[in-house]
Amino acid sequence: MDFLSFPFVLVTATAQIIVTSILVIKTQALNRDLKGVDTSIKCQERYEKLLDQASSITSEEEANRHYDRFWGAQADQFLHWQNSMIPYETYLLWMKRRREKFRKNSSIGGVTF
Repeated sequence: MDFLSFPFVLVTATAQIIVTSILVIKTQALNRDLKGVDTSIKCQERYEKLLDQASSITSEEEANRHYDRFWGAQADQFLHWQNSMIPYETYLLWMKRRREKFRKNSSIGGVTF
């Protein structure tokens, strides 16, 4: 009887390992998705803060500092997208907005895009 129970124990243990492995992989994917949402929100908040600050810029020096922060934020967004932390669709929407803003080429503190 002990000999017959060994295959059952082996099959049960193997099934448990497989199920546990699948759950770990699914949990990692879910955590990555949640981190992606968090990253998208933080990038959006950073961009909105820059937009809010842009309206109060009056000098060329302030405008240059603003554009330094703006392009730094753009570089960070690209790196997040490149590292799969931001969905392609979100990044594409952001880049379409940059293109529209570039076409308008409005100035901030006398400095254009």
